[in-house]
Amino acid sequence: MNASTPTRAALALVAAFALAVPAATAAPTVKEFDVPTADTQPTDIANVDGKLWFVEQVGGKIGRVTPGAPPLIEEFTPPSQAGSMTPINGLQDVARGPDGNVWVSATNVVAKVPPNNPTGGIAYGGLGLADPRGLAAGPDGNVWVVDAGADDVKRVTTAGALVGSAIELGMGCGPRNIARGPDQNMWVTCFGNGKVVRIKGDGSAADPFTLAAGSTPWDITSGPDGKLWFTGQKHDVSSITTAGTPKPFTSKGLDPFGITVGPDKALWYAEFGDSTIGRVTTAGKTSQLTGLTANSGPRYIAAGPANTLWFTEQTANKIGRITGVVQPPKPPAKANLAGSKDSVTVNEERRFTYGFKAGKGLKGRAIFESARKITVNGEKRKVTFARRSFTVPPSGKVTVRVRLRKDKFAILEEKGTVRVRIRVILRNAAGLTSTASRTFKLKAP
Repeated sequence: MNASTPTRAALALVAAFALAVPAATAAPTVKEFDVPTADTQPTDIANVDGKLWFVEQVGGKIGRVTPGAPPLIEEFTPPSQAGSMTPINGLQDVARGPDGNVWVSATNVVAKVPPNNPTGGIAYGGLGLADPRGLAAGPDGNVWVVDAGADDVKRVTTAGALVGSAIELGMGCGPRNIARGPDQNMWVTCFGNGKVVRIKGDGSAADPFTLAAGSTPWDITSGPDGKLWFTGQKHDVSSITTAGTPKPFTSKGLDPFGITVGPDKALWYAEFGDSTIGRVTTAGKTSQLTGLTANSGPRYIAAGPANTLWFTEQTANKIGRITGVVQPPKPPAKANLAGSKDSVTVNEERRFTYGFKAGKGLKGRAIFESARKITVNGEKRKVTFARRSFTVPPSGKVTVRVRLRKDKFAILEEKGTVRVRIRVILRNAAGLTSTASRTFKLKAP
């Protein structure tokens, strides 16, 4: 009989976090929650259905965290292979499969567990798996599994059948984890020989990229910047372009392990060696979250619902939750110039108006300049006819009132008509901007 055991016991800790955030924004906060069974050593963790699923290296169960106040933590006996009553053991990694199920790797097998029926899973053996580790959903609708014991990657259908031949990674690779990249290829970390391997989405080719001497890449994820990001032992956290160019950064803490993208579009990673959580921006600036239980051994981390992050503490036998991670502000929507005039005539007093729509309350600047170079006093150049600042009223309708300087008016009179480009730059409270433009005919009276 599969068993589940809930817990609501929790230890709250307020974290000291070295991040530059606005004064009005509270620092991220971490809370730790006990796994119901003692000494289970939770390791990998993944968000599958808005809940967090984890595997226990020693406890041998699959765990589920239902977020709440406090969260509900349950443990389930893993499935058995067809025809066997013995649950699988040696759980390694967990991921969301292409079918929406929870997929785990274990000794010589992989297994799928329906999120709505944790006791109704099935394990698949006979796939030639020697030491399966990381799993990921591939672009072909299959589950891709790295096999550390065979230095290859195997593809498995969601029905548990092997697809084609194994994809060789090279002797000594010692693969650990795999992720689907923004280029729709699959990317693998080679812990054994310090390489990252790119595999075409159809499995037809594998291209290894050698990292700096001594590199030990472990976990890998697709970043928000079009690159892959991965961790390594010591103080290594790195990015790699889809063309294969790596760039290492130095983490604040020791032994970065699991890595994920946070709600703030930074990369967050568990630092096992000194019981901290690291953070690196896509520009490479690292910082650190402290305040976890001493010697707790944070191992893997995953983004959860409602701007949260969740991580396992292998040696402390806890699940951690980080809240208060702020989403990055977004630039304002561009001004709507679609209904603006295609032709405007300046009056004898050198005045004209131009209207458009924009988000209420935004501040902005309208710049009127020649769309191309025009000849002025024998010299071809672009001419800026006017600049005007404005605040968008509650109606969202902006009317910019312009009076040309005499010298600009003289240029217009000489030309009769000038094709002008208006650029509308909007700025929000966060200081972010957006720019919209269109051309129209500016005519002399």
